[in-house]
Amino acid sequence: MIQNSKFEIESFFTLGYYNNNGKRFRGSFRWTLDVNRNRNEHRNRNRHPLKIMDGLLKAKMARGALIQLVGKIASSVLGLVAFAMMARYLGVEEFGMYTTVTAFLQFFGILMECGLTLVTVQMISKSNVDENKILSNIMTFRAITAFLFLAAAPIIVLFFPYPQIVKVGVLVAAAAFFFVSLNQIFVSYFQKALRLVIVTIAENVARIILIAGVMFAMYFDLGLL
Repeated sequence: MIQNSKFEIESFFTLGYYNNNGKRFRGSFRWTLDVNRNRNEHRNRNRHPLKIMDGLLKAKMARGALIQLVGKIASSVLGLVAFAMMARYLGVEEFGMYTTVTAFLQFFGILMECGLTLVTVQMISKSNVDENKILSNIMTFRAITAFLFLAAAPIIVLFFPYPQIVKVGVLVAAAAFFFVSLNQIFVSYFQKALRLVIVTIAENVARIILIAGVMFAMYFDLGLL
């Protein structure tokens, strides 16, 4: 029978022998299945703090991945717009000089990177570590290495048979590459903290500023430099 969401099941069984008086033994047992208790235990098990935290972490990671995907698409579109505007305005010769400057400095950017961004994420993701100290040391190391490599770029480019405007462009663009390299350390911190919204907004704002700068140069006809 069913009472208050509890199943009470009564079963009988017959023993296969008789006592001295010739009477058959008849035994019985009863057991109760408490549906409410089992249901509550199941719910409590699912509400374990570790499981709740794991679910929240997965949800936050999924949301961050979606935001980063949308942000990357938007920044790629904005970058393509800026690229097309520069190509149409500068023409074949000057745009070729611009790509030479960026390609030359990107070589030095690869040398000073050496996977430091990924190492930063791994180091600050460990438990019981001093994040401020690690970030401070890595920022100092990155500033020194970036300065040394990018300071060498304008010197080394003098030995290449590039036009004078390209050599000046390397000197000017090296300063921009320096701050971009420092920015990567902050990106590592926000990746670890799963605060990718800030990174996405900053990246798209930078692309908008780039487009505004190109429009400014086009309006006043400033040319490559």
